[in-house]
Amino acid sequence: MIAPRDRLIVALDLPSVAAAEAMVARLGDAVSFYKIGYQLAFAGGLSFAEGLARSGRQVFLDLKLHDIGNTVHKGVESVARLGATFLTVQRLSADHEGGGRGARAVRLVEFAHPRRHGADLLRRRRPRGRRL
Repeated sequence: MIAPRDRLIVALDLPSVAAAEAMVARLGDAVSFYKIGYQLAFAGGLSFAEGLARSGRQVFLDLKLHDIGNTVHKGVESVARLGATFLTVQRLSADHEGGGRGARAVRLVEFAHPRRHGADLLRRRRPRGRRL
């Protein structure tokens, strides 16, 4: 059974690391899983995410990586080093179907953190429902 504190992902949709730190401190041990999106990531939140992961918390980086396969691959390598548990990735159909560098990036994330049974990727769908 999953502990209640591990079932909830708190979105840190905040404008600064200081605000995010205050929220995490306020929630204490009641929460162990946090989401960091663009707003916080671009305000110094990537280092903050790394600190959360090192402290034993789980991190979902909602960055929706989408670019040519090699660029996504390199970005995923960097995210894997941060210790993120989840990462959103949008891939081009050709990359997905052809097993290009974007597909290899997915495999990299899946094996980056074996102690966590692999990192999961949340795959986004195109508006017409076609998987990327």
